[in-house]
This record gives sequence, structure tokens and C-alpha cells, in this order.
Amino acid sequence: MRTSNENTGGTLIKDRFKKLDMLRNSHLTRARKCSEVSIPSLIPPENYNENDPLPTPYQSMGARCVNNVSSKLLLTMLPPNSPFFKYGVPSNIMDAYVEENGEEDFKTNIEKKLRNIEQDIMDYIESEGHRSTFYKLLRLLIVSGNVLLEMSKDEPVKTHRLDKYVTRRSPAGKPIEIILREHIDKTEVPEGIDTTKVIAGSTDGTKTDKKLIELYTHSKKMKDGKWKVTQECCGQPVPNTSGTFKDEDHPFLAISLNQIEGEDYGRGLVEEYLGDFISLEALNQAVVEGAAAAARILFLVKPGSSTNWKDVRDARNLSAIAGRRDDIETLQIDKLSDFQIAYDMINKLEDRLSRTFLLSDSVQRQAERVTAQEIQYMARQLEQSMGGIYTTLSQDVQRPYLMKVVNRMKQNKLLSFNIPEGMKLTITTGFEALGRGHELTKLDALMDRLQKLLPNEMLLTTLGRQKVKVLIDKYATAVGIDTDGWIPTKEEIIQQEEEQKKAAQAQQIMDNPAAQDIIKDQVKQGGLQQ
Repeated sequence: MRTSNENTGGTLIKDRFKKLDMLRNSHLTRARKCSEVSIPSLIPPENYNENDPLPTPYQSMGARCVNNVSSKLLLTMLPPNSPFFKYGVPSNIMDAYVEENGEEDFKTNIEKKLRNIEQDIMDYIESEGHRSTFYKLLRLLIVSGNVLLEMSKDEPVKTHRLDKYVTRRSPAGKPIEIILREHIDKTEVPEGIDTTKVIAGSTDGTKTDKKLIELYTHSKKMKDGKWKVTQECCGQPVPNTSGTFKDEDHPFLAISLNQIEGEDYGRGLVEEYLGDFISLEALNQAVVEGAAAAARILFLVKPGSSTNWKDVRDARNLSAIAGRRDDIETLQIDKLSDFQIAYDMINKLEDRLSRTFLLSDSVQRQAERVTAQEIQYMARQLEQSMGGIYTTLSQDVQRPYLMKVVNRMKQNKLLSFNIPEGMKLTITTGFEALGRGHELTKLDALMDRLQKLLPNEMLLTTLGRQKVKVLIDKYATAVGIDTDGWIPTKEEIIQQEEEQKKAAQAQQIMDNPAAQDIIKDQVKQGGLQQ
């Protein structure tokens, strides 16, 4: 297998990138069109330079729609108050553990430890600043339908837009090949790479004033399910960068939205409503330009008239000049009815887009903290209005992203409790409450029914202190509160019950007249002996 071709000036990875780039062109063209009518900076035009002007839309509806949906998806996918996932143990494994340990509250203790793991993971996500990266990822997905997430070891999480990478997928829609092309400065070129043959400027002919060099990263899935990753720079393999990775260790995650069978790239949400956006853009442009033309004031002077137009032009307010009204007229555009038609159509388009992108629904109140029920309601709105987009993202984005985060935490030994073998990872999605909120709802429903059957005192007597403690632990786990230090342990409850039992027996003896006579006799005998 060749690694370079000096005669043609190409490299294996670069040639492969160009070949896959031809298959990407149509998708990239559509993505740029969607970006042009929404947020042009997300997918800039071809050969764009930071000093080049970007297209300026005549309407802000596209940007509002993208930002609004992205913020709502961010709040539901990474809720600030509770984890977006839940660790669970299969029932057969849990039964085996309980039988082996012989503890009735063993399941509750395991759930508390798993809750600690969930909180550790959420704290790690917040400390690493993944929330801002996720917002960029969601905006790119909404507009272009594709994004590449990079989670390299010991490096910040990065997102790459569609014009930076190419990918190839299996018939099942799973990525099997990814090539990332990055432009780096000459000072960032890896050691061992000869840059003497590289001319100033970008090596792909892109207009730029910087001295940039292309760095290619090629990931390909092998038959054993592992990923082989290699890098090339300036037509040369980068030393000490080739390796194989498991899925959870693989640094790249190619994400697509609205995946169509047989295609390597997805379709953005904006593309589904691109007709409305284009129509709204054209109508707004026509109205803005027409309004500018209508606002222009011109006077028409009749040839050979006795009125001096200079006198009219230079006359002060409320002054009198010689002339006739018919000699000078104002040029007017008789298009008021046409403007009204365009204005009505603009309102209809904005109303349709507002409903589609949830601009007209008050699904979130303005507050510092948003409850789990509100997040659940927001997720339901996304499900109903956008055809299950939240459930799709939870499986295609949240799950693989979470697996990579957990794997990085394992490598850095940041988990407070080792995950046992056979532990089942589940992600709560769709209409279910996020995190452990649905468990809290079920517990509340159960307690309401029990209280209808048994009064509070009878319920506590029936359950017993140990069972009440288990119930409190379940509530604390569902809410996410640590009960260590202020809720008695099982041993402390047993000790308290034994002490109360002894005290009750002693009190029963004291209340017995025969027992009192025996005690008095023993006291007298003791006094005589003394």
C-alpha cells in the first residue's frame, strides 16, 4: 500500500479525501443554502476567508428559529438540574446480588451508588465546558444535518462542520470511514514532517493571508469492529499517530440528523422547510427594496411652467412663493395593494415557521431553575412538533457521547465508584421524565394510594422503621440528595429498636405489682447486708 505519490503531488489520504469530497458536494451545497437563509457563518461559502463578507439575509426569522430550537434541545439533552441518563442493573443480576449478600435493602444501596456515579459524570461534563460545545453541535445539526464531534484524550471537545470532513456509512447508516482535514499553522506541524516543499498559503488553493498547512486524520473501521486511525501532513505520515481504537475509545463521532437510507450524510431541519425560508427571504427583500424606493421623494416639474422649481426647493416652511400647483407634482409608487399582499404572505410564512420551530409556544418559564417536569414538557413538545427528533438525538448523540465521557473518566480515574460488570446503561428519552424524575413521580403515586388505604400512623407502623428508611432512601435517590450523616443507618435503627424493646420490657416489669414487691424485698436484703 503506497503512502505517497511525489509524481502527482498527492497522498493516499488526500486522494481519498478528494474522491469522497465529490460525493459530498451536493449535500454541502444544500447545507450552505440553508445556512445562507439562517446563520451564514455556520456553513460559510466555498473558499471563504475571514476577511470576506458573508451573505446578509433580509430576515432574522431563520436565525431565531435555529437558535430557539438549539437552546431547547440543549436544555433537554443536557438538563442543568439532573442527569440525562440513568444507570440500571438487570433484574436477574440484581436478584443474584441480593441472594448473595442477603440484604433486603441491597438494591437501594446500589441505586444510591449509581446515583453518585451519575452526579460525578454530570459534574465532569460541567467542569469540562461541554455545554457550550453541545450548543455549537446542535446549531450545526439543525442547519446542515451533519457534524463531527472530536473527543481526543486530554484535549478539549471540538466540533467540525461539514466542509471540514468527509465520511462514508454502511447500509445500516453507521459510520465506517471518516477523514478530517484541518488547516494548521506551520508552527503546529508535528515533529518529523518536512515542510520545505510546502509553499506559503493554504495547500488546497484557498485564498488566505496565513501560512496554513493541511493535516489529514483518517479513521477507518476494520472487520473486527475496531477503528484504525492514521495521520498525514505534507504528504508524509505523522510519526507515532497510527493506532487502533474500540468504539468507546475512538475520538471521532460522525453525527447526522434525518438520515436517509443509502446516503452518507443527513439532512438538516432547516432543509425540510427550506421552501418557506427561501420564500420569506425573497418577499422580505422585495418589501425592503420596495419600501426604500417608496420612501424616496422626487418632484416632477412641467416643462415650460411658470413656477420656478428652485424657489420651491429653497423655500422655508410656511413661506409663500409664486406658482401654480399643477406645475409641480410628487412622484409616487402606486403599489400599496401589492405591498399588502406581500405583507400578508410574510405573516403567514412567519406563523408557519414559528409553530414549527416552537417560537410561539411558551414551553419554558423565565426562571433561574427549571424543574424536571418543565424539561419533560419541553421534550414532549419537541417530540410532537418535530417528529421524534429528541428520541433520535438521544440514541445517536447522547448514548455514544456518554460512553466516550465515561471511558475518559475511567482512564483518568475520576469515578467515585467502579461500575460493576454486567451493569446496564439506559438513557431516559421521549415522553419519560429525564433523569430519575419518573421514579419520583411513581413513588408519589404509590404513597398517595397507600395513604388512602392506611392513615399515616398505621402506615408507618405497618412498614416499620427499616422499611421507612428504605423508602426515604428511594425518595432521596430520585431527588438526588445525599442522606449520609442525617438519616440513620440500618444498624442504628436496629440498635434503637433493641433499646426501645428493653425499655418497654423494663417499664412492663415496673408496672407489675408482684414484680414491685420482689424488688422491694431485694432492696431490703441489700440494705441489711450493707
